[in-house]
Amino acid sequence: MKLVTSSTAKSLVRLRIMKVCGSRAMTQVVTSEKDGAEDEIVFSNLKALTLLDLDSLTSFCSGNYTFKFPSLRDLEVIGCPKMKIFTTGELCTPPRVNVWYGEGDGECRWANDLNGTVQELHAEKDVELKILFYEICVPCIKSLHAEGLPVSSLLFCLCSTSLCLYSFISAMTTLVSFI
Repeated sequence: MKLVTSSTAKSLVRLRIMKVCGSRAMTQVVTSEKDGAEDEIVFSNLKALTLLDLDSLTSFCSGNYTFKFPSLRDLEVIGCPKMKIFTTGELCTPPRVNVWYGEGDGECRWANDLNGTVQELHAEKDVELKILFYEICVPCIKSLHAEGLPVSSLLFCLCSTSLCLYSFISAMTTLVSFI
């Protein structure tokens, strides 16, 4: 699911604040047109962009577009665990954008460009989740395994530690060889 097409995005020239919140199915905010043409999309007045609780969001846009955000000051990417890159196309932003990523508890960051910042913060969050998983759930899994209980009993452990199922599934492939 996508929010707007690239042609609609081009018409949002007066947009100052964009908040996209609470969709489990949205994978991109801007979708590519079917003709696949490379193009430029300019959000000339956009100062703040918030992407909040978008469980399936992988990027702002995966099309080969050049995005220009000349006025962007703040980007919040909170509760978007699958977002590893902002866009696959080219980006033009001010020299510094305040970026918050993760669960909303961190400080703002900047790593010289928007894609690099999102990638860096996603990698750090992924490491934090894996560490948390191994510290909290591995003892629970070992206990279940020792008692001969099915791994499905682990759902209680996951719920009580507030770990997302996505992190659990990705960590389970590594854990199989660990037990």
